[in-house]
Amino acid sequence: MEPIFENITIETEQLIREAMTHLYSKMFRRNSLWWGILTVAFVAIASYRNSWFLWLLAAVYAGFFVWHLFAPWRASRRNYKKLLAFYNQNIQPVTTRFFDDHFEMSSEDSWESISYDKIEAVACLKHCVVVKVKEKSGGYMFSHDGFRKGTPEELIDFLRTKYTQPNPANWNW
Repeated sequence: MEPIFENITIETEQLIREAMTHLYSKMFRRNSLWWGILTVAFVAIASYRNSWFLWLLAAVYAGFFVWHLFAPWRASRRNYKKLLAFYNQNIQPVTTRFFDDHFEMSSEDSWESISYDKIEAVACLKHCVVVKVKEKSGGYMFSHDGFRKGTPEELIDFLRTKYTQPNPANWNW
């Protein structure tokens, strides 16, 4: 059977950072918002009461706020280091072939088949296309430069036709 789309991706640190920042940004933004609100509240109370303890709490909450802002970057860096350790500093290219009813991914000698009904969300980013799958905590990414058959825009349109539960909120989530 001839694939409709074919992509070869070498997972670089830039691609992983872009994909993970997109995958985790909603969760971390929500947490950062709460830490920011708590920081502002404690600064306001501390300045009103002139309490050193409340100023200390405000500084701690400000630290958590900054920590959450950089959390996606830290997570992507940590995962890239794990990937390098797993492949002994020699990352293998991942070949992905898209067919009518599923897509297949290969790394080294093993093939993994994923049905389109497992797709939860798809996003087209600056350097890659990210597909979030229901049974995984993360997703799959396909580099824009790696397409041997088709283009990223055609792939997005194709996945939208194959997606079994269309929810517009999940596209470019």
